[in-house]
Amino acid sequence: MRVLKICKITIILIFAAACSFAAPAGAPPVVDLENAAKKTIVIDAAHGGADWGVAASGLYEKDITLKLAKKIKEKILETKNEDIKVLLTREEDKTMPTADRVGLANAAKAQVFISIHCDYDRRETVTGYKIYYYGGKKQSVAPETETMPEWGNVQKKYPEQNLKFAKMIEKFMKAKLLTEKGIDKGDEKIDEVRLKDRGMAEANPLSVNGVDMPAVVFETGNLNTKIDSALLRDDGVLNSVATHIKEALLNYVLSN
Repeated sequence: MRVLKICKITIILIFAAACSFAAPAGAPPVVDLENAAKKTIVIDAAHGGADWGVAASGLYEKDITLKLAKKIKEKILETKNEDIKVLLTREEDKTMPTADRVGLANAAKAQVFISIHCDYDRRETVTGYKIYYYGGKKQSVAPETETMPEWGNVQKKYPEQNLKFAKMIEKFMKAKLLTEKGIDKGDEKIDEVRLKDRGMAEANPLSVNGVDMPAVVFETGNLNTKIDSALLRDDGVLNSVATHIKEALLNYVLSN
């Protein structure tokens, strides 16, 4: 390993020296390829601590969002893709203001932000997951030399990317994927998410206000229904949702 490292540094130094002496005027600077390839995904486990979120059917939204966020992170890390970095806005049951979550993502200069939630709808007929995104009219942001954009306007830079990101999440949530265990064993078993797809919708979610990157809010299910509350108690269902979201996140960040 030490020899390889030395060789690698030597090659970079030789390349840098060659560029400095041979490159024509105006040529781009030497790029640190190791760090340039890094892409950061931020997963927001909504609510937490004293903020329970939805409390229904004996379930707390804050618990489901944290459990699902951790599963998604774990599955991404299991791919051992060194070009991907994953951050959770919270790793435990604690109260965390939205501004702190957004600040964490912006400070990390992440490529995408997904905020995990659960719905509460009084109608028993409303079941399944839904994806929300800011899709308003695109608005450019003032240069740094001018007044910085208002917190609520930052997402206005990303309507097209948000829609593309939301479509990627929905595409993989609806997909029939080979189960992870099936791939390991050579069995072609199909993994389908058992939660109903309620589609996508434009909104201006408070959870992504100020997020300076493509972002979506993922409502995992309606906790006020017997169907969804039973499914969200099932660890197998959460594993399946985490697998599908993991695939969507990786496909989005690695193709953009």
